[in-house]
Amino acid sequence: MEDHLKWYNSIKGKDYFFVIDLDGEPIGTICLYNFNKNYGEYGRFIIDRKCRGLRYGRDAMSLLISYARTLGIETLYGELLANNTYAILFDISIGFRITGLLRRNKRLAVRMEYDLLAA
Repeated sequence: MEDHLKWYNSIKGKDYFFVIDLDGEPIGTICLYNFNKNYGEYGRFIIDRKCRGLRYGRDAMSLLISYARTLGIETLYGELLANNTYAILFDISIGFRITGLLRRNKRLAVRMEYDLLAA
């Protein structure tokens, strides 16, 4: 727990970290970070397994996209592990597109982008 608090304190003020709740119970998280006027990265996107497929993730991403627009961000992006087919297909269904492949810590990642100006 102490390591988690240390990490949380290190991102405080730099990242927008949101808890997704259902009737007052946390069921997931989503975060916006590494942002400036042109780009913003989303991640730390987790939905409790029992709540997947029930639109909570889709609604959370929709709200994050809307919020990124209010900040003036032009492109929202995420880097997903290439073997995370579920997350890649989820992003594509929302309107993200694959814009590249990256190597992160010896693992292959897919860069997904959402153009906030065009959508």
